[in-house]
Amino acid sequence: MARWRASRAVSGRPQPEVGEPLAPVTVAYDGDEQKYVLLEGSELVAQYSGGNLTGGFEVLLRTTPGADIGSIGEAYAEQAVQFEGEPIPPPEVVEHDGTTVTVYRPPGGAGGYSGTVWAVDQPSGDDYIFYALIND
Repeated sequence: MARWRASRAVSGRPQPEVGEPLAPVTVAYDGDEQKYVLLEGSELVAQYSGGNLTGGFEVLLRTTPGADIGSIGEAYAEQAVQFEGEPIPPPEVVEHDGTTVTVYRPPGGAGGYSGTVWAVDQPSGDDYIFYALIND
């Protein structure tokens, strides 16, 4: 009969402040940690992916009280555009039982760069942003 032991809890990294890197160890190029930063009106809940070999990350963010999730979601989408100045296509919007999910797909480039930002606006006011950036 196998005996199971509880493993030690692994503590997460310190939560970044506004303007600090979202995922500093999973970026592709020097300086990326200054591009992909926590924005005003949001806080990091968890980094749920360690990225991939060529950089990238997936994070869950929560909006702070009084913040506008639409503006914050759009700002993260602008942050995820690979080449500065490229326009973001209109988002996909789905509504169900009072919850609105807005999906932004910022333009990427050759080599598989892609970003996706899901802004989840709930009637309860508990609003979340899933932000995935893959450089592969």
